[in-house]
Amino acid sequence: MKKIFTILLAFIFSAGSLTSNAQSDIPSATLPKWVSEKGYWVVESNKNTPKECTVYFYNNNHLVVYKEEIKGKKLKLNRNKTLLHLKVVLEEAISNHEKGSWAHQNNRLIQLLEE
Repeated sequence: MKKIFTILLAFIFSAGSLTSNAQSDIPSATLPKWVSEKGYWVVESNKNTPKECTVYFYNNNHLVVYKEEIKGKKLKLNRNKTLLHLKVVLEEAISNHEKGSWAHQNNRLIQLLEE
């Protein structure tokens, strides 16, 4: 009877330690590749005119650092390639803003989308 009791206690202690280790192995949530740590962008569009939209690029202080109007081209926000292009333009705009230069980027997003 003592053997069964000690085996049962050993099993309970080992099972308790396994569950506590398993919870620490949960991976933390990772951000998608198209999300920038420097800021964010917002697309303003209209259902009646799908080939016209305005993209606003903001830094983390919620200041508009760049604005681009897109006309004659539908912006497909469900494509990873488009989202990565938005990230590239955002980071360029923020770096230009941090340098203090308001250099015109002359439809940088449209250039990237046409490549």
